[in-house]
Amino acid sequence: VLQKLIGVLSPGVTLPREKSKGKIARISNLNAVLKYLRTQTSMKLVNIDAEDLYAGKANLTLGLIWSLIQHYQLGAQGSGQTSAELKKNLLAWCQGCVNGYDGVHIADLTRSWSDGLAFNALLHYHKEDVVDFTSLGADNADENLEGAFSLAEKHFKIPQLLEPSDVNVKSPDERSIMTYLLLVKEELEPLRSAGEQQAAVDGAVVAKDDSAAGAELLAWISRQQGVTDRRDGEIPHGDAAAIAAALEELDGESAAMAEKDREVDASESEDAQAAFSDLEKAVAAYRAALQSALSLANDALAARASLANDAADLLAWSQKKGSQFEQTASLSSADWLELCKLKKEFDTHIAEERPDRDEKKSGLDAKFDEVLAAMSAMPANTDAAASIEKERTDLEEHWQVMATQQPVYSAALELRIEQVRVASIERLDAETGEFYAEIERLVEPFDKELPSDVADLEALSRTLQDTQITDLRKLENTHYEGLQDNVKQSGEDGILETQDASQRYSKNQAALDDLKARQRKYSERVAIIALEAAAGLDLATKNARGLEAWIKEQRKVFANREFPADVDELRALESAHSLGYRREAFPDRDKLKAKTVEQLEGSTAQEQVNLCQSLVKNWQELLDEETAYVDALTTALAAAQAAGAQHVADLNEFTQWAQGKSATFSRSRDEVSKDSFSGDAEKLLRELDQYAALEKVNRNQQVSKFMQVPADNRKPLLLQALSTWNRLGNDEAAYRLALQAAADRQRKASEEKSLRAQKVNDLHAWTDSKLSIFGVTDFRLERKSALEACLRDFDTAYLQVEFASRQEQYAELSSVQSGIEPSTQELISKWDRLLDQQDKYRSALAAAIAQRSPLISGLSEWIKQNTAKYSDLRFPAERRTLEDLRASASQFGGQEVPLWNQELAKLAVMCQRDTEDLAPLHTKLVDQVYPQYMEALVAALEGVEAAENLERWAVEQRVRFRQPITGNRREELETLQAELREHENGELQRRNEQKASIRSTDSLNLAWQEMDSALDDYRRALQSELDKLEAGGSAEEGVPAELTLSRSTSPHSPEHEAMGGAAVLPDGSQADEDNGESTPLLGSSPTSSPSHGRSMDDSDGSKQEGGCCPRCTIL
Repeated sequence: VLQKLIGVLSPGVTLPREKSKGKIARISNLNAVLKYLRTQTSMKLVNIDAEDLYAGKANLTLGLIWSLIQHYQLGAQGSGQTSAELKKNLLAWCQGCVNGYDGVHIADLTRSWSDGLAFNALLHYHKEDVVDFTSLGADNADENLEGAFSLAEKHFKIPQLLEPSDVNVKSPDERSIMTYLLLVKEELEPLRSAGEQQAAVDGAVVAKDDSAAGAELLAWISRQQGVTDRRDGEIPHGDAAAIAAALEELDGESAAMAEKDREVDASESEDAQAAFSDLEKAVAAYRAALQSALSLANDALAARASLANDAADLLAWSQKKGSQFEQTASLSSADWLELCKLKKEFDTHIAEERPDRDEKKSGLDAKFDEVLAAMSAMPANTDAAASIEKERTDLEEHWQVMATQQPVYSAALELRIEQVRVASIERLDAETGEFYAEIERLVEPFDKELPSDVADLEALSRTLQDTQITDLRKLENTHYEGLQDNVKQSGEDGILETQDASQRYSKNQAALDDLKARQRKYSERVAIIALEAAAGLDLATKNARGLEAWIKEQRKVFANREFPADVDELRALESAHSLGYRREAFPDRDKLKAKTVEQLEGSTAQEQVNLCQSLVKNWQELLDEETAYVDALTTALAAAQAAGAQHVADLNEFTQWAQGKSATFSRSRDEVSKDSFSGDAEKLLRELDQYAALEKVNRNQQVSKFMQVPADNRKPLLLQALSTWNRLGNDEAAYRLALQAAADRQRKASEEKSLRAQKVNDLHAWTDSKLSIFGVTDFRLERKSALEACLRDFDTAYLQVEFASRQEQYAELSSVQSGIEPSTQELISKWDRLLDQQDKYRSALAAAIAQRSPLISGLSEWIKQNTAKYSDLRFPAERRTLEDLRASASQFGGQEVPLWNQELAKLAVMCQRDTEDLAPLHTKLVDQVYPQYMEALVAALEGVEAAENLERWAVEQRVRFRQPITGNRREELETLQAELREHENGELQRRNEQKASIRSTDSLNLAWQEMDSALDDYRRALQSELDKLEAGGSAEEGVPAELTLSRSTSPHSPEHEAMGGAAVLPDGSQADEDNGESTPLLGSSPTSSPSHGRSMDDSDGSKQEGGCCPRCTIL
């Protein structure tokens, strides 16, 4: 799919393709695509490889798609702009289009578009009849979005890339909206430009002179334009409050702008309207710049706040840790448990907290650099930048204090732990002394004389059972529990007792065993003497009862077969039975039992017989239970001896393993701590983690089993094993710290190397792209305006910003004195070529602009002036002026047009685009405006000629009807009257229609009025003559002298017809009816009209043929 997409985006490109559907073939196809994009395009693909794409990693796949959109779609429209510049320009274009729309405020390319009003406003701005914007509301976001996308696709063929659910969300995707808006701009912007250009041409056709009010408006607009330009250059970048105040001030001026807008419309001054339109655009651009600056300032403030919070968090943590590490004096009062807690917290700090905080601080350093770079571009944020620098300095100071105090605190903590260990040993010695004192107290009664009284002996026996034995057991338990408490308090750091303390414990145990033996003998002796003392009181019965009690007690002892696991205790039980019971206690009682049975067997009393039988039975049961007890004790002793041997072997094996592991960790720590260490610290750390997760856990379980074994004479081995385990833990922790430090060093070195390689590759790609751009010096296909914009961008955006920034990177990368990589050497060579190439590029660009400027400006001015000149179809009524205009226009078409055609051909050779811009205007002038002008001029000349002919005819008719009427015959007068009616209904009506169809002049109207007046007088005169004939009077009476006409000179007499239809004018000439030309009669001379005293000389001194006008010529 990717290869097909590349084929569509780059026609003619064919990539190698493996037809197999296996994993290797697909990865090979993906590698071919990535290789083409990296080598044949300027795309930057970071951390994207074929395996990730094949694995379907969504974030990397989406990143590749966005890179393709940026290169092929956004790059084509951006004309070399960066993504940030393209975004800024797109935002400014959108803001300029929707400025003034209610409810529409565009501040970004995300949330500002969620309600759909902005999309509809863009469509309405470019074509109002597409969207009924007034019917839309912000509450119907989904409907607004769906309607806008559908209308854009229907009317403008813009594909619907978005759905309402993509935009009407809390955080819309900026890249998706930006891609769609660029398609909208590509389709809609030419429509608006074409409309504005046509409006400008139409305005030039109907342009009028500015009035005084228009001049004042122009002056006001010019002043406002200057204020706007000045404010645009004084935007307080970075000061959100000042920018907001500037926006409020601009909003406050909207009323004045609206008032001026109405004045401009009322003035009908096209210059004022055009200037006001430019002012509105400038104000809109200024507003958009303010809004963009406000958005950037707010973003900077947000970044500043986030940075301040992160910095404050790290500062507080470093202050807390630094303060904690400085309190080394407080360790002197800490007990063992507190020290264990502090040691655990410090180990957590070293293993987890400190690495995490170091990583956060590294990210914060980069964030500091980003925010400071953003603040440097905003002069208003100088104080904020200084505050950030201070925060950074404070953090570094406290961080350094914490880092310095950390090893001091660690050493103090270790020293205090060692002091507590020594104190614990001393406490153990004191407890040993107390132990011996308690033994002396318990032994003291055994050296005293026994009482002779039976009651006293029984009381003494009870005391031995209740007190002595209890105290002995308490002493034994206290001693063992004390040892266990010491072990538990030591935790994972090992047992506190030394070898000497272990030996003292063994000696104390022997003393305790001796005390137990003496106590047992003393107790038995007391019991025997008590029995002998009772012989005088029914000796047999009492002996039997005493034996019964003794048997019961011994059976309880033999019934308890839950033997301890300790071999020494089992041997003590065996010795106590064989010596204390079988050798001492049992023989005496066996003799007493035989004697007592013998005595009781001779008795006849039932009570004594029963007592004897019971004694015999219980004695036998005692023997049986003793046998079972001895067998169980022998079995337990054999098992304990076997377990003890294995326990010793396990302890020895564990101690040897711990000592070897500790030595290995110690040697490895020394090697890793060296700067020359070249091994893989990360791998060693993983191996150490694996050891801690598996082997160390198993060994720790083994230690727990060791601690569960009862105390015996193997205690020294256990103490030695635990001490070795403690030392192993310390060596492991030290080795881990050394490995982490080495890993940090290696990671930092790798990151620096990778970062440098990335910078070199990035600069390689940038240099290659610029070499490709600057290698093109043929600008014939580019417009002059585009070249001028390109030159401005080259001198400002490129040289001062982009190239300056890249030059700093180049200086940093090429400043290495030794060990320069081949890629850097190649970069240095490319950089030299770039410097030479960009100088040549700029020179060629400036030369192309200088070469085209006079041609373009001359052609533009010639087309503009002549289009305005020949678009004016308002002609004067003077023939001479029209003739002059026709001569001038003929000269234009015959001489100027061919000359400028040649200039246009020259321009076409230099630049096709500029020619394409001027060619339509030139074609319109030559093929449309000029021919229309010539047609209108010829029509005006023809109209003037027709008017002159009609004026001559009117004068001729006036003269004819002013001639006198003579004769008194009725038939003659009626003939004249009939001819007059025929004249009025025929020729006169036709001439009136002809006059109505042409443009009348003042002289024509005057001649026509005079003709009408003469016609009326002639009609009345004829009627008067006829009335007189009816009355029987003379026809000449009462007729004006100028209307008395002899028969021979009547306008319609045969004599008049014989004269060729010419009327006799007052100057003695005759006028031709058809063409209005006058022919002087024989013996007459032409005279000028009394009402026209103008000289026959024209105003320029040249003689004119005839009079000053057709009327004068005729008269």
